Amino acid sequence: MSILGDHLASNAVCVLPTEAARRSHLIEYALTSEDGVIAGDSVLSFDTFRSSFLPAYTDRLPSNTLIRFIFASEFVESGNSISSFYNPDFPESKHQALGVIASMLPSLLKVLTSEIGTLLPRELFRQLQAVHAAYTEFLDRNNLFEPQYDSVSVPSGWNTEREVRILYSDLESEAAVLYEELGRPSWLKLIPTPKADTPTVDVYANHLQEIRSTLRWIRDLLEQGVATHEIMICLANSDELLATLEDEAYFYGIPLAVRQGRSPLKYPAGRFFSLMNEVHSDHFTLTSLKKLLLEPAIPWKAEERKHIQEFIRLCLKDTILYGSEARPDYFELRLSNRSLRRWYMTFREALTAIVQATTVADLVRSLSFFRKRFWEEEEWHGTPQEEVFAHAMNQIEQLDRALKACNRERLDGLYALFLSHLQRTQYVPQQQDEGIGVYRWPQGASITGPYRFFLGLDQEGAEVVDDPFPFLSERVRQTLMKRKELGRYHLQAASLGNSTLSCHRRSNSGEKLVHFYFLEEGKVCEDDENLLLDKDPLSGELNRVLKKEGDQKPTYLQRLSFGYAEIGSLRRRRWENDHTRSPIKEHLRGLPYEEDGRL
Repeated sequence: MSILGDHLASNAVCVLPTEAARRSHLIEYALTSEDGVIAGDSVLSFDTFRSSFLPAYTDRLPSNTLIRFIFASEFVESGNSISSFYNPDFPESKHQALGVIASMLPSLLKVLTSEIGTLLPRELFRQLQAVHAAYTEFLDRNNLFEPQYDSVSVPSGWNTEREVRILYSDLESEAAVLYEELGRPSWLKLIPTPKADTPTVDVYANHLQEIRSTLRWIRDLLEQGVATHEIMICLANSDELLATLEDEAYFYGIPLAVRQGRSPLKYPAGRFFSLMNEVHSDHFTLTSLKKLLLEPAIPWKAEERKHIQEFIRLCLKDTILYGSEARPDYFELRLSNRSLRRWYMTFREALTAIVQATTVADLVRSLSFFRKRFWEEEEWHGTPQEEVFAHAMNQIEQLDRALKACNRERLDGLYALFLSHLQRTQYVPQQQDEGIGVYRWPQGASITGPYRFFLGLDQEGAEVVDDPFPFLSERVRQTLMKRKELGRYHLQAASLGNSTLSCHRRSNSGEKLVHFYFLEEGKVCEDDENLLLDKDPLSGELNRVLKKEGDQKPTYLQRLSFGYAEIGSLRRRRWENDHTRSPIKEHLRGLPYEEDGRL
């Protein structure tokens, strides 16, 4: 299905929407073309291509997400009025307001200088002007620049003789914008998605039928000798379907390689950071402490585990359920065990030092003390959790560089900023076993491969929203978003080649609708009767046991379960101990007796 061949044959540079799409097309071209090799710079991702036209400064650093958040914190601390985003009477909403302000900064200049500004209420427009003026002054003061504020331009020495073609250009909303900003150069071509003949979607009654039918089909392909790298799964509604897909794939014996970025806080090792913040913000309640102390992924030392168990036991026994913000708290006052009280005081002080750190040096020092005092980190060596934790610690280095770029050493709410950054960071495990790639929609739409499966493509799940101004009101955003077009184009790309598209009518979140794209231009197939049950491992097991027919191979779990049964419930008993095969002996018959009419 790769469309690189004809374009590369004409010596053109090809640009694809994402880095994952670029890699997949390169691999397929290298495996299927006569040459077998391809120059890496002949195929680029769109982000890499666009960065070639951004201005470069020798004396200024580009702004980033962390720097924008630091500015937002300074702006609010200075007492500026931004009533549209933050009310000082509700300080608990401050951190959320900082995130909104930081997210609006890259697109703020476009809002203020285009017709979008005329759609805004006057007071909101005035506040956005104040934010922009303060941000511009902040950038100049710290020798920084906002990449989105400078216009793109063709750099000197650019080879205009070689044509550049942006493939799937309708999937990337910024492609047409870049083309216009560069002045519609003759060497740059926008190549839209090829149109599929008759896009077809298979509709299932619920998400379990959809996932299981897909896995039965994939299992059949694997048994036919298809390699795992030739198969790809893309999930719309990924947050809803991924966990079920992983559980079912494990049962079917199908290896998966999830290539979706997740926040480190979603992993057990990363959850440690959010649990500590929860304990501190809840003023050390027993409920929040139990979540942290009983988290099985945290490598507590053996001695600390004993302290934890005894601490929770005594707290429950003496009904000590709440701590307090002031010291000494109720745990320190009411714990009867003196050594356990000292342990709790050390634990509380170590945790508080981490959450209340105002410099990166203090944060690193406090984390190092906590780990050395309470953890047995050897338990993590060589495990995925060690990589997740190391990735989270590396983000502290980025936080340090951002503070230095802003000429700041201290920052109130430093730990909250660190957690917010981890929440936005996408972590993909670096060491993955070989398996079928699982991607998130719509990133997987332009990925190529011999066998592609797209799940959850209902009206809501397949929708692709271009929403560059999330801080504006819903009324204004509705006039700017391109819901229908982008979703349609991504479905068109997904329909190319040997692809299987499916959706379901009902899931745990409610009823689903078939996407209008298939109703207007394609074909809808109700697959209630085509569930591939003959390829299901449980059906195969029943056929072999009950009907003595079929040659379906058992899955790994089925073989493992049968092996355990052979040494347990199915183990042949000795004749003298098997009372189903021999009569009960005379001396055993006399053992039962009656008492008060009962046997």
